[in-house]
Amino acid sequence: MSLPTALAGGDTTADLVIRLRPLPDRLATPLASGTGWSLDHRDFLLELDGIARIRVRDGREIAVDPAPGTAADDAAAFAVGTGLGVTLLQRGVLPLHAAAVGHRGRAVLLCGVSGAGKSTLAGALCRAGCDFLADDVAALAASVDGPPVVQPDGRALRLHPESIAALDLAARAGSPVRPAVAKRHVAPPTAVPGPLPIGAVFVLAPATPARPAGITAMPVLAAAQALLRHTFRRGLALMIAPAVLTREIATLADSVPVATLVRPQRFADLDATAAAVLAHLDAAW
Repeated sequence: MSLPTALAGGDTTADLVIRLRPLPDRLATPLASGTGWSLDHRDFLLELDGIARIRVRDGREIAVDPAPGTAADDAAAFAVGTGLGVTLLQRGVLPLHAAAVGHRGRAVLLCGVSGAGKSTLAGALCRAGCDFLADDVAALAASVDGPPVVQPDGRALRLHPESIAALDLAARAGSPVRPAVAKRHVAPPTAVPGPLPIGAVFVLAPATPARPAGITAMPVLAAAQALLRHTFRRGLALMIAPAVLTREIATLADSVPVATLVRPQRFADLDATAAAVLAHLDAAW
């Protein structure tokens, strides 16, 4: 099974194993179950109809069983998406649906719904001098004496052809995210090698005539609600690790500024939006 965004490592000890293997259609003695999923003390089993079964065990193994007629490489996208999100939850790590970049030694998170432009804005910020940290899933880990940190995910930006062209990244574009899908993996210009403390979180929203572009700080309660909304696979997180979700969101909302970033959706405004974000951070830090 090809994992086109994986980085080669020098350590021979695997932290996470992803393997192809036959899987049952349900767990033998589930503690909870629903349509297409079941879980027990060790395993979470997910049925993606017509694509694959995915089982995540103990936060250390993702097993993938592609459906008949589905290529293993197609199923791989879900193994490193939903499968990785469940792995993090089993490890007590909060996954946010966010892109992340590094600026002046701190992580900047860009949260938003699918299609909000998180990856594209992260690419624009990298072009403006930031370093790439993560795309789509930002893994947050607790810190002993400071705000939570974001772990670099070792993966690439995932961009539509229009975003690739707008950011002039055609030379860095690689394989499709999934077969027959236009979005492609794009190697970032620079990447952060290690974890960074979170310095700011922005929740993306489109500008409208009634809602002009700008950055507005959120009070702590609103920030916590926004972070909950933008938890990766929130429904799964509430089932698998509700205590992790509550604890980590409360810590993040209380220790890191969270703001709404209302921005134009035009590619022509990307650089101006990136400049506004960096100016805001430099003034705050």
